[in-house]
Amino acid sequence: MSDDIIENAVIQYQDYSGNWESVEHLGRSTSGEVTRSMQSVQNRLNRKRVRCIDKDSGRIVDII
Repeated sequence: MSDDIIENAVIQYQDYSGNWESVEHLGRSTSGEVTRSMQSVQNRLNRKRVRCIDKDSGRIVDII
C-alpha cells in the first residue's frame, strides 16, 4: 500500500436516501490511516457504503 498523504480527508457514509453524510474529519492522513478509518466506520454502521473524499477538491480518495 502506498503512503500517499491526503491533506483534508473526510470519511462519509451513504444513508438510506442515497445522500453522503460526513462522520469523521481526519485532516492530514496516510492512505493506511484512511483505510483503517473507513473500515472502522463501516463496521460501526452495519456495513453501509463508506467513502473518503479530499475536502478541498471533492475528489473521491477511496470507497468501500
